[in-house]
Amino acid sequence: MRNIPGGALHLGTFEYLRNRYAKKHNISVTQMPITVTMLCGSIGGILFWLPTFPFDVIKSTVQGDSPF
Repeated sequence: MRNIPGGALHLGTFEYLRNRYAKKHNISVTQMPITVTMLCGSIGGILFWLPTFPFDVIKSTVQGDSPF
């Protein structure tokens, strides 16, 4: 429940932002500065956890020794 939608958001956002940046600056994605690539990955990582974090909390609570 967490990895499939989270991974789709992470990788989809990462690729979308990289391609947008490359198109805007008329370069290929391989010519992008590493800082831009890292920023795109960071934004994608945030979007991985933002909608899926509640599911992870529920999973961890169920797996824990005490329900609360």
